[in-house]
Formats: sequence, C-alpha cells, structure tokens
Amino acid sequence: HDEEGHHDEEGHHDEEGHHDEEGHHDEEGHHDEEGHHDEEGHHDEEGHHDEEGHHDEEGQSETSYDPHIWLSPSNVKQMGAQILEHLLESMPENEVLLNKNYEKFISEVVETDSAIKKILSESDRSKGFLVFHPAWGYFARDYGLSQVSIELEGKEPSPGELMEQLKEAKTLGIKNIWIQPQRSSRMAKSLAESLGGKLIVLDPLSTDWSNTLKKAAREVAKSYE
Repeated sequence: HDEEGHHDEEGHHDEEGHHDEEGHHDEEGHHDEEGHHDEEGHHDEEGHHDEEGHHDEEGQSETSYDPHIWLSPSNVKQMGAQILEHLLESMPENEVLLNKNYEKFISEVVETDSAIKKILSESDRSKGFLVFHPAWGYFARDYGLSQVSIELEGKEPSPGELMEQLKEAKTLGIKNIWIQPQRSSRMAKSLAESLGGKLIVLDPLSTDWSNTLKKAAREVAKSYE
C-alpha cells in the first residue's frame, strides 16, 4: 500500500474507496477492479446489489441480504475480468498495460484463494463460524462453510431466534463470535462468554483484502483445533 491508500489492479485501494470521517464510501458506489464499494453495497451492471441486499439471477439465496460481494475470491475474479473487458473497449490504446495489470491483480486473487483452501484443509473439522453481523456469506459460500449470524436482516434477534442460532453454533462446535470494528455490541460479548469463547475482530471493509480473508480462514481453522 502506498501512503495514499491506493488499490490498483494489484490489490490496492484508491482514494475513492476511502472511508471519510463519517464512514462513507464513494458517492457513485462503483465496485471496480480497484476494489471500490459504497456503504449501500451498490455494484455495477455485472452484479447489481442495492442497499436491501438484492442481487441478480446469479446470486445465492443464502447471501440475499449480504452486499459484501468482494469477500469472495470467485466474485472478485469475475469482476476483474468484466472490468478489464470494459476498460479495453473504452481505452484500447492501453491494451498492453491493462492486460499486464490485470494479470498481476488476478495472480493475487488466485494466490489468496489457494492459501485459504490450504488453511481450511489443515483442519478436518472446519465447518463454519458465528458472526454478529452477517457480512461473510459469500466467503462461506466459496469454501463450503456455514455462516451463523446473530443479527437477522440488520436487526437483533428475538429471544427465540437467538436460542436457535446458539443451538446451531453449538451443533457446529463454534465458540467464538466475529465482530466488525465499525460495530459494537454488548450482546456479542456476553454471548461469546456464554459459549466459552471470545470476540474476534475482522474488518470486511479492510483495504488489506488478501490478508483479511486469510485471517478469516485461520480463525475458522483455529476454532476447531
């Protein structure tokens, strides 16, 4: 990362993807090869998502309310290829440079995906994880994991719903709860204590995309050691 926080095709975030003091993303909500995303979760024509979490026909039902599409290496691969195609159409004179940068970008995505698979393969019992806010649905989908979420559609669960979620977590042998640094919840801490676990801070908005996903994989594997 350079000092300005750029994210080029090699995995950097550019200044349009910065959070300002209010936590906003860029106004246009594009998610391009540089990894932009806005707080409404909008995506361009290759994979529309609105703030309600709707998605196109390729979306999965288990991620219906999850706009965090960049937490999936397979999604990022598709977006990279589509963005390259559009860039080549709009600036064909830069074909050599665009292809060169694209190959560097994709190589990081492929390396990240391979590393995650290796981490998870080292634990025969890796089945899922418990989150307070359901941001990791696409990550779970990519690697055959179960995401158990305490929040349901942005709301804290009813007592009955909470009991069902904790029952599922115990069935899967999950004790720790993933939380985001942008959110805090006393409920998450007390639930982790009741499960005999702890809170794990993972930032789905981190500019360090590759290492964040690898850390998530390590946390899944560690929880079953």
